Amino acid sequence: MSTWVRSNLEGVPVWVYEPQISRSQSAFVGRGSAPGETRARVLAYESILRQISDYIGRDVTGQYIAELSSRDAIDAYRLKVTQEFVKEEPGSVTVYFLAVADREVLERARTEVELQLVERQRQMDRLIEEASQAFRDNRDTVAADKYVQTAVIAASLPVDRGERRYTESIDRVRNIIRQLTITVGQGEP
Repeated sequence: MSTWVRSNLEGVPVWVYEPQISRSQSAFVGRGSAPGETRARVLAYESILRQISDYIGRDVTGQYIAELSSRDAIDAYRLKVTQEFVKEEPGSVTVYFLAVADREVLERARTEVELQLVERQRQMDRLIEEASQAFRDNRDTVAADKYVQTAVIAASLPVDRGERRYTESIDRVRNIIRQLTITVGQGEP
């Protein structure tokens, strides 16, 4: 089914399914449905911010929701809401927004996030190497601490980047702790 036919059947503008933008731009179509228009508008703004967050690689919803909902724009991404459509049905209002952003600015933001992820990967590699060396030197508590630090960093990464490292680090900590024996030597009570 063509986009034009689909939009006519659903009673929404064609840009909801196929935004017309230049090559230097990125389009985000926000959609929000709620019993009232105010709530539907907020949900549509949040939808745009979720799409931007997914594109960039970090959550920007909390950072930009106020700016977007009050100004219909985000200066940092040269983003502006250019189209709006409200569809009312019995008991429900659906709001659609077309937001257009500068693709180059978004790519720079995406690159910065990627560089941060690479730096965290390096930190984890260094901590794992230090933990392995400490374990070989019979400094088990130091090794366990380094693996815990690695797990903390891994937990802060997106799932596809950190889940494996997190699981491996926690497993190593468990193995080290299980093998520890604490004994009390001579000393004053």
